[in-house]
Amino acid sequence: MKIFHIGPFPVMHNGVYFTGGVATAVKELTEWLSLHKDSEIFVFADTFYTDKASQWHEQKGNYHIFKPIRKRISNIHEFFQLFGVWIFCRQIFLYTTDKIRQILFKKERNYKYALASLYYQKIIQSMNPDIIHAHHAHERAIVAWHASGGRIPIVVTLHSFHGLLGPRPAKFVELYKKTFTIAKKMIAVSHFIKMQAIELGAKKEETAVIHNGLNTNEFVPASRNTAREKLNFSQETKIVLFVGSLIERKGIDILMQSFSRLKPGPENIKLVIIGNGPLEKKLRRLRAKLTLDNSVTFLGSKQGDELRLWYCACDILVVPSRQESQGIVVLEAMACGKAVIGSNVGGIPDMIKDKETGILFEPEGVPDLTAKIEKLLGDEKLCDYLGQNARAKVERDFTWEQVAGKTMELYRELRQ
Repeated sequence: MKIFHIGPFPVMHNGVYFTGGVATAVKELTEWLSLHKDSEIFVFADTFYTDKASQWHEQKGNYHIFKPIRKRISNIHEFFQLFGVWIFCRQIFLYTTDKIRQILFKKERNYKYALASLYYQKIIQSMNPDIIHAHHAHERAIVAWHASGGRIPIVVTLHSFHGLLGPRPAKFVELYKKTFTIAKKMIAVSHFIKMQAIELGAKKEETAVIHNGLNTNEFVPASRNTAREKLNFSQETKIVLFVGSLIERKGIDILMQSFSRLKPGPENIKLVIIGNGPLEKKLRRLRAKLTLDNSVTFLGSKQGDELRLWYCACDILVVPSRQESQGIVVLEAMACGKAVIGSNVGGIPDMIKDKETGILFEPEGVPDLTAKIEKLLGDEKLCDYLGQNARAKVERDFTWEQVAGKTMELYRELRQ
């Protein structure tokens, strides 16, 4: 079975990987799917650019990866080399004259969809896939459906509906509804996302819940003291950890307000915030307002081994999100054997069973969160109990091997 995936992919820049939850999911899922003997996997990694037409395709392990050419005037000859002058110009003309782009938006002109369609057509014609699997319910699936002439079944993974939170929600609602119409199957990464999809018009029987997974060989429990030694951090100080983008829906302000209320006070407790984003200046001002300058540390973004060290070094992880499609950082900390406090929203309850694999608190509940942080920081045995159960939960339900197996079953059902 030939599967054509379309989505973001982790990229290397100046020796550092830049990634996100969806890019990681695409990479891990395609790698694990490629291990199935009856599958051949092709990925169009639309965030993984190249400057040369000759480098747009490479084989990585057991799967093939295709990369778009970086959109520069100096690279125009590379586009011509890959697609041919006539085909390239004809595609741009079709979008300019509304023949194709009207499928996406009635009046909005955007040439990136013309290029995307060209890439999809080239891969489809050369590889002849049995299924197209697009990540996110927006342009990718619709353009791929058009590029294939509607003849290849479309599967769409619904990672989130964050477009509804932006300045143009009506535009995204229109895209989601079109995606639901052309897709044969939808994969929701949590029960919350499935519920949202159905409310937006997806058919319940066509929408399956398959969570994103985690590499449990990469995120493993390790000595708290050893991790702190490597990070040059005090062994006596309690660490409350936050990992995520510094944006409104992640609720860092809720955590900071809760932290400021700890009794007898946060002098011997540190709140370590890992991540960056547009709210950093505002959050630093909040830190000063709450007189937490000596207790709250902003570390910026961390990746790889250093991020794993912080998971192992902390006492608890807090995920105070106002909205969360799934929450991969929850799984990462759970896999490291840590107690996690998470807000009872979105996909977080799919991973945290309250008082068994972690602790849930009510969204926006500052006093509730404060009480639960105090409870865990004062009860080491409870932290150990939750951490052990959390690791077992991840191993039982959230490995990428299991996710790939469930996804392959869905493909086979679609082919029957």
